[in-house]
Amino acid sequence: MSFTAAIKVKGVKEIKRDLKRIKRDITPKLEQRAINFAIRRGNTDIRRRASAALGIGQKALKRRIKIRKAKLNGSGLVVVLVKPILVSTLGKSRQTRQGVSVARAVYPGSFKAVTRRGFDGVFERITKNRYPIKPVTIPVDPILTNKARQSAFNYMPGEFVREFERIARVALRGKSGSRFNIK
Repeated sequence: MSFTAAIKVKGVKEIKRDLKRIKRDITPKLEQRAINFAIRRGNTDIRRRASAALGIGQKALKRRIKIRKAKLNGSGLVVVLVKPILVSTLGKSRQTRQGVSVARAVYPGSFKAVTRRGFDGVFERITKNRYPIKPVTIPVDPILTNKARQSAFNYMPGEFVREFERIARVALRGKSGSRFNIK
C-alpha cells in the first residue's frame, strides 16, 4: 500500500530571499569581524609565547608585531618585525663590575654610555681599542618567527571558527542591538 502526500509550505520564497540576502550582505561582515578578532588574539598569543621563550617582557615585543585589519571581503595580516631588540630598551640598566645588568640579566664586557646624540645605551667594544663600539642587542629572529608561525597555523584558525560561529549565532538569533540584525 502506498500513498502520495502533497505538503504546501507558505513563505518558501521569502525564506530563500532572506538566505540570499544573508549570504550577500551579512556573511562578509561576519567574516571580517571574525578575522579581526582572530588576528587580535593571535597577536597576544605570539607576544606571550615569544616573551616566555626569550625571557623578556611582552612590552618589549609590542612594537615588533603589527596588525593590519581585514577589510570587507579581504584578509588581515600580522606583520612581525624581526630586528634585534636593544638591551637598553628592556628596562633600567646598572653598571656592575662584571658588565651591565638589565632586567635580571648580566651582559659581561659591556658598559653604559651616552652618545653624542644623547642616546643612553648599553655598548660593547668590537676590538681592544676604545672605538669602534656597537650596541648590545638580543636577536629575536628565529624565535619570534617560529612563534608567529605556530600561532598562525595552530591558534588563529580555531579562534576564527569559534568567533565566526558566535557572531553568526547572534546575527541569526536577531538579538536587538546587534549590528548584524537580519530582520
